[in-house]
Amino acid sequence: MPDLSSVTINDNDSGLVVSCTACGKELDRVPTLAAAYNRAGLYAHKCWRSCQVCESNEREELHQITFSTGDLQTVSSCLKCGMVYAAEPPSADYKEASIYARPCALGSGDTPSDRDRFRGTVKILSYYFPENEISILDVGCAQGGLLRELDFSGYENAVGMDPSQACVDACMKKDLLAIRGSLEDAPAGLYDLVTASHVLEHVFDVPKALESIRARVKEGGFVYIEVPNAMKYAEAAIPFLDLNREHINHFSLSLLCEALRRHNFELVAAGERILTLFGNNYHAIYVIAKKRSPLVNAILKYIEKSKSQMLAIDAILQPRIAGLDIILWGYGEFAQQLLATDALRSARVIQVVDSDPSKHGLLLNGVLVEAPEKIKSSATILIASLVNADSIQRDCQRFGLSNPVIRVAR
Repeated sequence: MPDLSSVTINDNDSGLVVSCTACGKELDRVPTLAAAYNRAGLYAHKCWRSCQVCESNEREELHQITFSTGDLQTVSSCLKCGMVYAAEPPSADYKEASIYARPCALGSGDTPSDRDRFRGTVKILSYYFPENEISILDVGCAQGGLLRELDFSGYENAVGMDPSQACVDACMKKDLLAIRGSLEDAPAGLYDLVTASHVLEHVFDVPKALESIRARVKEGGFVYIEVPNAMKYAEAAIPFLDLNREHINHFSLSLLCEALRRHNFELVAAGERILTLFGNNYHAIYVIAKKRSPLVNAILKYIEKSKSQMLAIDAILQPRIAGLDIILWGYGEFAQQLLATDALRSARVIQVVDSDPSKHGLLLNGVLVEAPEKIKSSATILIASLVNADSIQRDCQRFGLSNPVIRVAR
């Protein structure tokens, strides 16, 4: 029977949608399951990932690792922001075959180095979050290493979440509260603090993971994110230690902060840690960030939109007025912002006029604001208003001005 193990099949109004389990790309639409089996040979494709910070598809291949299973890891760098990630990652099963469910596996929380690491994590958290009653969700809790140290330090409302049932069972045997789940699931509750210690380097889709983490944080709540420090990989004593089959995202501290900023978190603290691994120093970085309020997010969205509009105005205006003598018609805030653009700096403002008598006699960048009736030059008039552009253009006609007129296009 043809193999459909690498695809997900979901019902759709028009039939069945076949998509890649790893990356979610739609591969086919078929009327029946039998048709999907008949076409199974068509579904093989490479899951090329985009940059996990800026989501650009412009990349440079740095190295390709072939594993004994035939899996490849194509380590790439983003040509836009510099993030390093596996554009073609090997597969990893954190649900049914998680390596962190194995007894005393590194990263499980049960090794001496894990216990030291989590004691250090709790020391950081207790400095910023001294209230022991806060609610905490530990994403990717494995066998409960951080949960146990939180419990030892008096934090009463910590719960772990892991996709592996074996990991959840291991936590429960230690009287630690844990639930089975992943960041792909809908949030089941909201928390004052969500931690993800050495998780983001593993996830296939970092932007979706950060959105999912954010959806689990209360308004005004916080996240603690810790990952290996990719800037210090070269200090490792073991070849390709961090380019293993499960580490598919490689962060610097600045890029980790940028990833969080892009997903509406505000930086509170950041730092580096030196851990012990196989008797050697192992470098990590962490960020504590606060979830921004909906109002802040709305204002930031408006700011970004306004900045894009001003850049577009500048780009359109500059070739039209560069080197010209300009009469600026309008003395509002928009006119004052226009004067800060490259377009206006490339021209010479020889006169400023406005129909409002209360503005006459004021100075704008050292130029006297006058009434429109004072226009005597034949220089180009730039209408420095978006709201009143139509009425200003009518005034130009009413005063019988023959000057060339340029309106600011949005």
